[in-house]
Amino acid sequence: MTRVATLILNWNRFEDTSECVRSVLDAAHEGWEHRVVVVDNGSTDGSAERLAESFPEAMVVRLGENFGFAGGMNRGIEWARQAGFDHVILLNNDTLVAPDALAHLVREAKRGGGGALMPLICDCETGAVTLAGARLRRPWPRVEPIAAPLLAESHSVDLVTGCCVLIPMQVIEQVGAFDERYFLYFEDIDLALRIARAGHALRVVPAARIYHKESRSSGGYASPGVMYYLVRNNLLLNSEWGGAGGKRGLGYLYLAALSVKMVLNPLLERRAGAGAAAASIAAGWRDFLRGRWGARR
Repeated sequence: MTRVATLILNWNRFEDTSECVRSVLDAAHEGWEHRVVVVDNGSTDGSAERLAESFPEAMVVRLGENFGFAGGMNRGIEWARQAGFDHVILLNNDTLVAPDALAHLVREAKRGGGGALMPLICDCETGAVTLAGARLRRPWPRVEPIAAPLLAESHSVDLVTGCCVLIPMQVIEQVGAFDERYFLYFEDIDLALRIARAGHALRVVPAARIYHKESRSSGGYASPGVMYYLVRNNLLLNSEWGGAGGKRGLGYLYLAALSVKMVLNPLLERRAGAGAAAASIAAGWRDFLRGRWGARR
């Protein structure tokens, strides 16, 4: 029988995580064994204990510190590997899954549907599709989100997202799990590129849908902390996947221009926190150049 573990990362977000866990537990999973695994990333608010008490049918893996998305999920993947699961579904805790979403993903995986499978990501309030995979644009590795499915049936895309993705364990054993240098953001892009490089298809399953609340745990994409990781990790992604010589150089020039724009726009508009954002962007460049990875220090 196919064995599937759904991994949900928690960090001081009991309400969001509990809603997510409940939606997964209520989802259909006939014909295959399913286990919900909450990986607690060193929470300090008691949410790990509350989740264990609220959901005795789920497994709560408690980590002693915050390893970021990459490190936290890696430890959950390793738990699932040692427990003998055939597939893992990686799921953001600020999501809700449709009742049949996981069944559609697993059905496609059992048909040999690819190296990584994602559902449609929909807005939690409106239900509108917000992400249906992504394109990789060259000459540097720019990620262009796809806002609507390309086809009604399962189909290949350049990239899938870590917001929700099913990956066969044998694929992870072949290409490895997340690169923990990223800590937070772009680790899913790097993993997707490694899966594709190994010859596996990246696919969207439009029949499967999840609903995303958008950036609850990070504080939103405009926060200085997020800007730091976006800048540093985009530079790291370019260094790894930007191509040889001049192509990689074009990527750095593009990211430099983008960083200047990110600094100047809020300063010129006199937005609150513009100075902190500029400092975070500068810190992202500094730490990239110094080879400082993982959590921001």
